[in-house]
Amino acid sequence: MGWFITLTENLVALQFGGYYVNAGNVPRALRWIPSVSLIKHAFEGLCDNEFPGLDFEPVSADGAGDILKGEQVRWA
Repeated sequence: MGWFITLTENLVALQFGGYYVNAGNVPRALRWIPSVSLIKHAFEGLCDNEFPGLDFEPVSADGAGDILKGEQVRWA
């Protein structure tokens, strides 16, 4: 029984952790799930630790819409 509960919680956390479903697209009744997802908080902490201070080369010719600074990664 414990493995089933753990598996279900992990699948929900993965689904709503920010990788597969954008937080803005989550239905109103389920908006609380991303705020309790440990995977989401771990990923945000990783981004806060690794990306500040980095500069990226523009991908497109005019650089419009490209992420150029590490600080833009978390809020993109």
